[in-house]
Amino acid sequence: MDEKITRENVGERLKMARKKGKYTWAKTSEITGLSVQTIYNVESGKHPKITIGTIKILAEFIEGVENGKDFRSEV
Repeated sequence: MDEKITRENVGERLKMARKKGKYTWAKTSEITGLSVQTIYNVESGKHPKITIGTIKILAEFIEGVENGKDFRSEV
């Protein structure tokens, strides 16, 4: 996907990437270093203030999955 990752679309993009890569919330948490609760809150839109640092971490994960990277071998 060529659309820029923003605060407004990061939850939807994260959910699509997780589904595409077949990653659970727990595995995504392990890969990104973010808590399972944060992953869930971002995806469900319950995270009112997502920091730039969190967006950067999630963007790296999302773009990696979208480009066919398998993070399982790195953890």
